[in-house]
Amino acid sequence: MKRMIGILIMTLFIITGCSNIQNSSIELSNDVGIDNDSDELLRSSIVEDNKSLIDWKHIVIKQADGQSGMFYLGMTLNDLNSLDLYNTDNEITETIELEDGQTAVWTPILCLVFNKEGILYKITVNGDLPTPIGLKNGDSIDLLESLLGKSDNTYIFASSNVEEYNVGDFYFYANINEETVSLWGISSYKYDYKDEQSIGHNSEIVENHSETTSQNRM
Repeated sequence: MKRMIGILIMTLFIITGCSNIQNSSIELSNDVGIDNDSDELLRSSIVEDNKSLIDWKHIVIKQADGQSGMFYLGMTLNDLNSLDLYNTDNEITETIELEDGQTAVWTPILCLVFNKEGILYKITVNGDLPTPIGLKNGDSIDLLESLLGKSDNTYIFASSNVEEYNVGDFYFYANINEETVSLWGISSYKYDYKDEQSIGHNSEIVENHSETTSQNRM
């Protein structure tokens, strides 16, 4: 019974955390009145402070033998299987083959999503692992915006928002629940709301361009 409950919880997290799939309306917005140049300068300052954006593309971990390893965008399932994770904080606890041919791999603190070719393209962190600039789950959206500025895109769901940032050749995103970061992650691809429709979710997509009025955060 406990195992069944655990699997249900993990499956729910894949839907809401890894794939951000919810049967609700989505709003893709570019906020009006944002000083985009200021936000770009803010992100540039992060690089100048030796927080290179390349550091965001991988997560350094400790293997069972004490040696360092890493999860990184572009790694293969074979690369993952070559790591010695037994009895560590990153030990693989569940591997699920998704209906679309992708693979979700769980550890106690994060979820790795591999595409049909077995290439890692998305990492979602649900534990207390911080980003390279110190942001972590449990921090406020105000801290997020003080570090990275306003997001490039906002996806609005019934119970939470996803704030997406374009950081070079990949994307950083944070799931916001009650003004607090509940999940954060990195992805090789922009948020794919079209893929949600292709698997049967009836989601309404509204895109707000600069000449329209976007929804303000309360």
